[in-house]
Amino acid sequence: MPRLSPAAGVIWPGCRKVCTQSRRRALSLPVDPKSYAPSYGTAGKKVALYSTILEDFGAAALPAWQPPARQPDGGYDLQLIITRPGQHIHSSTQNPQNNHEMYPKNMLWINSADAGAIQTGDEVKVENQFGRSIRLEAWVAPRIMPGVVCVPHGFGHYSKLLTVALGKSGDGGASGELIEPFTIAEAVANGDPGQGSQMQDVYVKVTKA
Repeated sequence: MPRLSPAAGVIWPGCRKVCTQSRRRALSLPVDPKSYAPSYGTAGKKVALYSTILEDFGAAALPAWQPPARQPDGGYDLQLIITRPGQHIHSSTQNPQNNHEMYPKNMLWINSADAGAIQTGDEVKVENQFGRSIRLEAWVAPRIMPGVVCVPHGFGHYSKLLTVALGKSGDGGASGELIEPFTIAEAVANGDPGQGSQMQDVYVKVTKA
């Protein structure tokens, strides 16, 4: 179980990662809902659907749908999506033993219609259109739609401090290795200053490792 430090916040054993929060905020809890006045950093101090900040950067102040920046090409016909497993918060909860036992390693989710000879538990290579790849185990499941594969986000451990999680999931199973890098200027030109779409506009091919 984690322990609570009034000065530092929640400390997870075995992880050596501290979720920090200010001492002032820690000592002010619980908050009286009648006196709580949230501020969202906008001019009106409320949630802004029309963002003048984005507009100042040359991006759409009210973003609209755009077609994917990439399309299937040359055998790279499976669209990659990412998710976060409910047992983990990125890598910060993958080293504690309890969390690790519930979800110990990353797996590629793939529909049986796309899997071919690949079976659950097989190690596979997932490669994007730019020659970057990762290796991890497959999980063949009917609950993911055909034409789409999923690599949960937050895996891929290189720190030796993650003594439990280090070296799991093939070469790490890091979805970030498959995401095409963008400069800020390119992201703004694509209408996506937050660069969230680059995690979805990725097409890959999957083969047995």
